[in-house]
Amino acid sequence: MATFLDAFGALQNFSAIFVFLFVFSLIFGLLSYAKFLGDNKGINAMIAFVVAILFTLSKTLVRATEYIAPWFVMLVLFAILIILMFRFIGASEADITQVIKHHNTIITFVFVFVIVIVVLSFGQVLKEQAAEGNVTTTFPAKVGAVLQHPTVLGLIAILMIAVWTIRFLSENTE
Repeated sequence: MATFLDAFGALQNFSAIFVFLFVFSLIFGLLSYAKFLGDNKGINAMIAFVVAILFTLSKTLVRATEYIAPWFVMLVLFAILIILMFRFIGASEADITQVIKHHNTIITFVFVFVIVIVVLSFGQVLKEQAAEGNVTTTFPAKVGAVLQHPTVLGLIAILMIAVWTIRFLSENTE
């Protein structure tokens, strides 16, 4: 008997298409918002299309994006729930916007969380490829193995904590 979860198993065959749509939407949205190349939506769409095609040609990037996308969705849902919580207790949109714009702590937290998501996702994908025997011992592979070592990851975590501590201690509280 077919179950509801069987439908999701069938969707696994279309993962490259979902990755293409995710990357295209993300790049197009960033280019349109930041206006790096002006207001021309055609150029923004062309660049987003090319980047999305390049992403789908790489199995490593497709797998990493499959790991990254659910975490980004959770991050956005968490942000929406936090904003709704503050709206329920009486904060206006202007108050929330002012806090986000003037307190770099929130932006720093989100940026660090995004970097951690990306690094861990690529680490997981490269670890799976190494277990399958698909990784050669080239220089980039060796660098990746060194960067994924628990000692190096611990050192990076300690350095990130030190940077945050120094940043918060030296911040003006006026």
